[in-house]
Amino acid sequence: MTFGFPTIGIDLAPHRVYYRLMPYKDPEVRKLKQKVYQRRYADRHPISVKAKKASWHANKKAKEVGAKGLLLKQELVDLFNLYKNCIFCKEYKPLSELTIDHIIPFSRNGKNTIDNIQVACFACNMQKREKIDKNRWAVKYDNCRECGTIERYHEAHGLCVRCYERQRIR
Repeated sequence: MTFGFPTIGIDLAPHRVYYRLMPYKDPEVRKLKQKVYQRRYADRHPISVKAKKASWHANKKAKEVGAKGLLLKQELVDLFNLYKNCIFCKEYKPLSELTIDHIIPFSRNGKNTIDNIQVACFACNMQKREKIDKNRWAVKYDNCRECGTIERYHEAHGLCVRCYERQRIR
């Protein structure tokens, strides 16, 4: 009995009968069920899926160019939950239009860490390209390059607020 399958010297009937008795073990059925599950998961958890894809792409690109750092999915989930607006145009954008943007790009020796990531809409991210935002102040605190105090420092210059203002006035 061949159940409509062509046979080449081998009778595939026992194989197909086995899968008809236990359809959950059929590889084709399992693939279809897995696709349905993945689509359902993506519909229920859009931020998690977006963060997973974004971290995978960023880590792959960083590895190709030799940049240091590793982005974790959970860090990007927190970032997408925290920022719903584009950092440049300040407009609310749906999740499908938001992208991650490296403040200091890989081409300018930027790192692939959460400190170097911001959320931007696709249009603004494409306009920025490889430019560095000179007026960005870091969120974390670090030593000033000039006076050594631990304060919020200027991302592009590595100076605290006072030293940056002093240098700008000169």
